[in-house]
Amino acid sequence: MQARIRTSSVLLLCSDRNACAALIHRLQDDGHVVAVAESIEEAEEALEQSVDLLIVDGLDHPEGDGPTLLDRLPSRLDAPAILLTPDHQGTEVARALRHGAACALDSPVDVDALALTVLRTLETDRQRRVARAYQQQLATNLAELVGSSPAMQQVRALVDRVAASPTRAVLLC
Repeated sequence: MQARIRTSSVLLLCSDRNACAALIHRLQDDGHVVAVAESIEEAEEALEQSVDLLIVDGLDHPEGDGPTLLDRLPSRLDAPAILLTPDHQGTEVARALRHGAACALDSPVDVDALALTVLRTLETDRQRRVARAYQQQLATNLAELVGSSPAMQQVRALVDRVAASPTRAVLLC
């Protein structure tokens, strides 16, 4: 039995719907709503709707390789992306990550590995969103701290620095 975080909307950018049929079926079997775009134009239209995850199959796509496709989709930056790359060489993976991919998998892809990667990527994205919301909440609530002494100003400055940091911190008093 596989754990699901919730039904998610997945956009698969794949130039050949038949070649991606196994991926589509597995994602649907896992409870995801899957939309397929065969071109950048179709992907841009689909991304105008709410999309939780973008999967880009960069193998033999007529409009470019995976990182190039990611570059051409600036509006998708709110959703994480998984890139399916023909070779898992360091340069291609590094290029994919620089262009916005959350991770890269070898293509043809093992559908079990993809299913697990989708779950992990969605959970990581959810955790990042929650952390961002708490950071924003902390920033707005910080102004409500009582006191304006030099010591309280130092505490506020420290909390501001900690809140802006992506790392975990514990304040000991």
